[in-house]
Amino acid sequence: MRDIQMLDFRSAEKDVLKPTARWPFKISECKRFILKRSKTVGNVLIRGELHFNSDIGKAVNLCKTGMKNNMIIPSTVPLGAPMNRAKITDVDALLKKHFGAEWETNAECQFYVNIIRSPVIQEGHSERGEDDNENYYECRDDTVDLRI
Repeated sequence: MRDIQMLDFRSAEKDVLKPTARWPFKISECKRFILKRSKTVGNVLIRGELHFNSDIGKAVNLCKTGMKNNMIIPSTVPLGAPMNRAKITDVDALLKKHFGAEWETNAECQFYVNIIRSPVIQEGHSERGEDDNENYYECRDDTVDLRI
């Protein structure tokens, strides 16, 4: 999993593409989409068709004025998931309640043992404003499977 680089296309495309409300067709009503290379380098035209058998739509550029599709440059998403200290203690209490006091010796619970015992990375400010001390857990490489 460490070899894969996660990219954030959603935030990158907001600067280049028009919002979906300003597109000349409604995405939910279209049955098929046809992509076409534009004569202008770096642009792609898209045509949304309401029916499978029709070819009546006009191909349009969905980029904002002065922008091109090759200007979409996604940033990398950091590995790990946000973990609150309160959530970790709640999971610990639930595992003790469900599996008993010796839940840490259970083979099915080794994933949770790694989470509870691992050091967490402290981040400064959270984007949602919920907690200033947001913790991040990075999964260890020695885990065999993922169970939630």
